[in-house]
This record gives sequence, C-alpha cells and structure tokens, in this order.
Amino acid sequence: MRLVTTILVGFAVSGSSALAAKRIKGLSDNAQELFDIAMTYNDDGWDSIRGTTGAGSARATAWYAVGLLARNDGSDAATARDIIQREIDAQYVVPGNPWYGTYKKTFDEPIPGTAQYSASIYNSYDPIYITPQREFVGTAFILAIEEYADLLGKSLVNEMLASLKHAVLGGLTRVGLDGDNLDLIYTNPALMRAFSTGWLGNRIGDTNFTQTAEREATTLYEIYQTSNDSLTEFNAPTYYGIDMWALSLWSKYAPKNSSLKKYGPLMLSGLWDTMGEYYNANLKNFAGPYDRTYGNDMTTYMAVIGLYQSCVTGKPKAPLPPKLYASKHIDDWAQGHLVALTCSTAVKYASSKAKSAMTKFTTPRYIERHIRSSETNDTRRPVTTWIESWAMLGGESISETVHVRGDQFVPGLIQWSPKKGWVSWIAWSQSANWLSGVVSNSSAGQPTLTVSYPNRTIPGTDRFTFTTGGLPYVRGSNMTWNGFESLPGIKLKVTAIGVDAPLTYFSNTALHEYLYWNTTYPVSSNFTGIPSISFTLLESPKEPSS
Repeated sequence: MRLVTTILVGFAVSGSSALAAKRIKGLSDNAQELFDIAMTYNDDGWDSIRGTTGAGSARATAWYAVGLLARNDGSDAATARDIIQREIDAQYVVPGNPWYGTYKKTFDEPIPGTAQYSASIYNSYDPIYITPQREFVGTAFILAIEEYADLLGKSLVNEMLASLKHAVLGGLTRVGLDGDNLDLIYTNPALMRAFSTGWLGNRIGDTNFTQTAEREATTLYEIYQTSNDSLTEFNAPTYYGIDMWALSLWSKYAPKNSSLKKYGPLMLSGLWDTMGEYYNANLKNFAGPYDRTYGNDMTTYMAVIGLYQSCVTGKPKAPLPPKLYASKHIDDWAQGHLVALTCSTAVKYASSKAKSAMTKFTTPRYIERHIRSSETNDTRRPVTTWIESWAMLGGESISETVHVRGDQFVPGLIQWSPKKGWVSWIAWSQSANWLSGVVSNSSAGQPTLTVSYPNRTIPGTDRFTFTTGGLPYVRGSNMTWNGFESLPGIKLKVTAIGVDAPLTYFSNTALHEYLYWNTTYPVSSNFTGIPSISFTLLESPKEPSS
C-alpha cells in the first residue's frame, strides 16, 4: 500500500531553506508536521555533490531515501533510487567475517580487517546502533518496498531483497559473544532483527528465516511478560522510539498468522501504557531511572520517543525542544519522517488512558517493576519510582558480573521543575556494575532516593559521583555551588553513611552535550559497612526569581 503525495501546502521553519512541502495522503496533521520538519532537516543537510545527508552518514542517507520516495516531488524518486543503489554497494557481502551483511558508516569507508583499517567491533565496523547497520537500514528498506515498490522498480526491489538476505544472514550470527552485546535483552535491535528476518523469510519463501523469527518473537514476548509487561531496555527515551518503530512494523507489515503479527500489537500497546505510567506531562519528561539516555530533560534534546508522542499531542505539547536547530542530539531528526510514516499504526494501539497521560498529569504515584537482566535466566533488577506533579525520583538496582553499562545508564535520578517550563536534575553517575538505587514508597509525601554499594569488592565502589544540571539562573547570583540542600526550586535532606566530605566542581567538558556540576563523595577508607547516600524530598520552596 503506497502513501500517495498530494496537495502543496505552505510550511516554514525558522532558519530553514524549506518553504513548502507536499501533503502525504494518510498522514494526520500531527504526522504531517513531523514529516515536514524531519525532511527540512534532511534537505538542509543534503550534499548533492557527495550524495549524502547527515554529515556523510550512510545510515541517515538511507533513511532520507524513504522520505524522498514518500514526498515524490520533482527528482525525489530518482535521488532515492540512486541512494539505495549506493547503499547496497556499500554493504559488506563476503560471508565469514563478523561484519558480514552490515553497511558502511560512510560510503568511502574501506573494508575492515586490513593493516590500514584493523577490525574493531563498534569502531571500524559496527553491527548496531552507531553506524548504518543491518537492522536500521534493513527496516528502512522494507518500508520502502512495502509502500513505494512502484517507484523503485522491479530490478531495484530484487537487489534490495538480495541485500536484505545478506543483512539477515549476517545478523543471525550475532549471539552476544566475543565483544558483541546483541542478545534478546538488548531490545531495540532484537525487535528490528526479528521483524526483518520474519518479513524476508515470508517474502522469499525461506522457512529457516521464518522459523527463526517465530522463535525470537515468542521469546521476546515471554521476556516482556516476565518483566512486568516491560521492554528490557527499560525507560530509554531514545530507544523506546526505536522500539515503537520496530513494533509498528511488526503490527502492520509482519506476515499474517505469525507471532510477530500476534505479539506486536500487545507489546506496542503495553509500551504506551508503561509510558503513561512514567510520564509527567507537567515536566514533559519520563521519570527515572534510565537504562539509557542522552539527557535528563527531553525538552532540551531530541529523543525519538518524543516524536511518537507528538503523533498524539502535536509538537508543541510533546517532550521535544521547541526549535529544530536548538536540539541537542539533533542527529536523530534524520529519522523523524520514518516516525511520521508509522504514526497511524503506533497511535492505533495506544489506549485512551495512555494518550491522556501524554498531555495531563493525573496523580502522585509510586511505581515498582522488576526487569529481566538475562535471556537465559530469571535474574531481575528492581526499578522504583516516585512521581509528584513537580518532581520525580527514580532508582534501579543491578548485580551484574560484567560491566556492560556506560555513561547512558542513570540508576538514580531526581528531576524537578524550579520554574515553569524548566527542568533541573541530579543524576547518579554510576561507576560499578553492582549497585543499588531504591526509592521509598512515601504516603507522607516525602519520598527518599537511597543509593548504595551492597558489594564493596566490585571495582568502582570507592566513590559516589553525581551530576547536577539544568539549574536556572537566579538574579543576583554568581551561580556558585552551596550543596544539594540549597538548590533552587527544591528542598532536599541529604543523609550520608560511610563517606567523606564531597568535592564539587563545575565541568566544562560536556557529557552528551550537557555541562554540569560534578559532586563526588569518596567512600571512607576505614568504613566496613554498606556506604549509602539518601535524598529525601521535603517540599517545593518558592520559585526563584528569573
């Protein structure tokens, strides 16, 4: 089924060269606005000489091709066909190599595994999220084939199917070993891989592919069910967006009578419900903790799930930066038009309660979930959260033998609104793979986040480090640090056990494009118990002057 382009409509974005865009049949007004903004970003980044967008990214350029096919204005379709052909040519197609079936990061990148370009996973070849890899490019190819095969032509479609076969075969060699972290707990690529495998198996009649997809879809749903109906890459604003993209594809394009078709709508609906529980419409943010994040305030950086939320709310009410080019992590606008093209499917499975939660705060609440940490056993990590109308606390506990979590992991988080339209935050910057972040359930309205190290033998348990940011300027202040108990817009009581006095400094080195205050408590060298720091939420003081 093709989404046909009709009707020229006026459109303008500040600082953009795009003055008009075509109306895409089948898109809601909210989806059309999203499509136009994303294509403006891609059009502005298009280098017609080198044939790339996204600062040379082959992945972003492949995504752009789908938007060009949808718009189909002037030379759009011809440009899209050229991009897709070059993407196919940029695929590694020699079996037996770990990069088999993936795509180059840039079109001019050499083949890994030589003296001039050594093979290094996630560097010279990256089978997953940083580069134009199998699942991201493959799912974009599938959407293009499903909706725009007539614009592609039979010959190119066949080449795309052959490329997808390389991608699927290469993807199935990834089993989470030898430095590769893809197993079914790693939700977003696992969802995309299962879909690509099942869709292609049905399309070309490969029963090995369809049977593999059936097993993976069934296992993914079982893991979801045994994680309190939660995706295991939990509370990740950017990657929830990729999950919703993948589950929308499961729900609309998966083979009839497949497990993909059966479980896709159930997990998609459940994802919306989880979002409704953890989202605070007053703060335009999800409460913590975060398994993965690129920021602690979605109104200042581009998180893909915010694009899907805008399908429901419209962009002004969505958790997105107000201006296109004021976004941190702006590169993810490169896939905004793909979100727009799947908006109707995603929103179809959102309950009225979940949709309402995207625009209206309901009531203070305590949430507790237990999320699977392993595909092969029932190890779970507790997640606890308290949400007020103006503040949120979240904590997560893990006991993992391998430190696989990096600086995107925020196991302890406090967010609050010091003034209207503003979000400040304190994030626990973890350095160990065995730690505890727990939020107490407080009926008295004074919840407490306690962070601790239950196992002192683990490296990294010699200090607690917190980053604080998003603090509003207070007139007459020179913005010096006076401690957690003197922050603007919030009253906290801090209780520390087994630690020395903290050291605080302002970091002029950005973390995910954010500057912040760094506060580190060293664990006392002669302390033998479980060190901990607790933050009790007392009240919201008077809003600081602007």
